[in-house]
Amino acid sequence: MTHRLARAVALLSIGAVLQGSALAHDSGVVNGVFRSRDGGATWLQVNPESFARGALALALHPSDPHHLLLATDSGLLGSRNGGRDWDAEASGLLNGPAFAVAFDADGQQALASGANALYRLEGTRWREARVPAGAAPARLLVPGGVAGRVYLAGWAGLHRSDDWARSWKRVGQEIGAEPVGALVVSPIRVDEIHALAAGRLWSSSDGARRWRSDDRAPANVQALAFDGAQPTQLWLVAAGRAYRRDDRAAAWLPVGAPIPDAQARPRGISVERDAMLVVTDRGVFRSPDAGASWALLSAELPDHGEAATVVRDAHTPGTVYAAFSRMGPEQLKGLSSAPETAMARSDIALLVGAYAGFALLLLGVGVLVRRITRAGSAATTAQRSAEMRTETP
Repeated sequence: MTHRLARAVALLSIGAVLQGSALAHDSGVVNGVFRSRDGGATWLQVNPESFARGALALALHPSDPHHLLLATDSGLLGSRNGGRDWDAEASGLLNGPAFAVAFDADGQQALASGANALYRLEGTRWREARVPAGAAPARLLVPGGVAGRVYLAGWAGLHRSDDWARSWKRVGQEIGAEPVGALVVSPIRVDEIHALAAGRLWSSSDGARRWRSDDRAPANVQALAFDGAQPTQLWLVAAGRAYRRDDRAAAWLPVGAPIPDAQARPRGISVERDAMLVVTDRGVFRSPDAGASWALLSAELPDHGEAATVVRDAHTPGTVYAAFSRMGPEQLKGLSSAPETAMARSDIALLVGAYAGFALLLLGVGVLVRRITRAGSAATTAQRSAEMRTETP
């Protein structure tokens, strides 16, 4: 009886630890990619089988909605079935984190940024591509609306290529040394481009050759996007509030109310008619009524999680993807100093701590089992001695 009790205690203790480990693993799965088919009202995680601490950028094929490329902190992943299954891309070539990814406008090629180089997909094969001096890792890779054209925003400087990274030209000297944090190309005017740098909005009408600061825009601009249903409308978020401009010559108009968390830092915005999504470092906020009311999407999306990006699927109205990461943009550059490291020091420390705690618990269980066993043996010996004394005439 005593031995059975000891074994039961040990098994229950080990089971509790294993269950806690499983729960901890499940909680880590929230870092990844989620998809909504109804403008952000409901969400489904599309990479439950893969482990990635950070989904940093996502690209959708321009003609195949099932073909996705995902840049993560541990490499480049690709899916051919809308995110149900993911496979490693550029294996043996791109080692370590991937920072940015993009498909060409015609879908024939793709680009991905590693820590120190660019990689180009030609057909089914990835090859190393030219990267402008000092531009790696790329913060952004944005297709330019016509085949072969792509824009690269580095940590300092903006570049344009018209032959899909075979050659580059430096543009955006007017913007200065401030890194470009967002870049959007008009879906109906391929030479119309808008960029954010240090909270200011910059615009170009000649394919990024010349830029001018938009002094009519509000201060502290944080995110930028074109309306998915009305491509002449440009939206931005400044100080947590959405603004809209209906034409290039029109004024910026505040829309609705600010998002309810004043401490949240917007990373991106997606708008399709009245449905608005603002991704922040503290989760995703949604408005179904053009900003009149907001809600933090905490039921199916990570609550107070670092949302890295939001990408609208141009093939299907209402379909949008949100990617989450444990790291903010400020930490990305730090990863480039250790491109071969697929696991962050913090994760290693967590694993070491977990194993150490598990070992201590096992040690404690062992001590408890030995004490119970010794106590049981002593009790048994004492009982036998008493029986022997009773039986002795």
